[in-house]
Amino acid sequence: MRRLLLIVLSIVAFASAVAKDSYLPTCVAGREYIYTYNGDTIRQNTYNSQKFSEYILIEEFGLRMEPPYGLALRDSGSYVLRNYKDLCYHDGVLTQLKENVTTIGYDMVFFDYDMQIGDTLHVIEDVDSFTGSNEIHLLMGKIVKVTSIDTVEIQSSIRLKYNLESRFLSSMVGDNTDVGIPPGPDREEIYFYKILEIGEPFQESWIEGIGYTTEYYGTYTLQCVFEKGELIYCADGAKCNGLSEVANKKIDFSTLTLHRQGDMLMAVFPAAEPGEAITLYDASGRVVAKQAIRAGATTAGIDASSLPAGIYIATLAGGASAKVAL
Repeated sequence: MRRLLLIVLSIVAFASAVAKDSYLPTCVAGREYIYTYNGDTIRQNTYNSQKFSEYILIEEFGLRMEPPYGLALRDSGSYVLRNYKDLCYHDGVLTQLKENVTTIGYDMVFFDYDMQIGDTLHVIEDVDSFTGSNEIHLLMGKIVKVTSIDTVEIQSSIRLKYNLESRFLSSMVGDNTDVGIPPGPDREEIYFYKILEIGEPFQESWIEGIGYTTEYYGTYTLQCVFEKGELIYCADGAKCNGLSEVANKKIDFSTLTLHRQGDMLMAVFPAAEPGEAITLYDASGRVVAKQAIRAGATTAGIDASSLPAGIYIATLAGGASAKVAL
């Protein structure tokens, strides 16, 4: 009986350790982000939103602002979303946004974990609205392009790192209303979307569980991230809270790497050849899952929500294999 109890306790301890190392959502309250540029420092903190309970907001320079001025984010599947429900209230503006920017309901996509090398995303960060005879919304953000995908280790957890070539983006949603006609049934409002400016490229990354590594379009570089006072990320060469050691290390993967992301088991590998597939085996050698991989892809996800705790081995059709504990 005593031996059985020890076995049960060991299983519970193992499961707890695995859960601790599982994917940590990007959008969580109680974080402090520290950026630097030419000796200047900017700090951002996250907090729960009272107006949008499912969102996390960013406070800058000690100022807490609810939407539309605070940056409201939430996780949804593979997306990190940015709320804009209170920013653009006219149906014509909403229609133009949905036609030109990736949106989910009343959210704009801030990042997409399903992106592969070469994919791009139009990211909106700020919206300034002007109303009068004409209605104009100036949208500032960036276009990000995935140049490569690798991994880093953060708090003993393997995370994806999307390396990006980004460009500043300025665009506008406005209407072609004839200002000589007063508002009413005879005045037709025709909305349009226009790109105003695309800037020079700059380099940044998106790290799973951390977010973008630059702020203000590459002006500020992320140095450290603290969560409830605990250092969880430190950039290479940065000194965070008096600590000079690097808290995250690049993982060398030449063929196949596995890590846990919520209920998904994520695989990272070099660009797949046509007809490639990943197969997952349990400790007894039984096939428990198989996932086809599109040509050129570098990541794939396997639903692990129904898999019991244990050791699993994944293999690629090309022969590479990796082991992971769930």
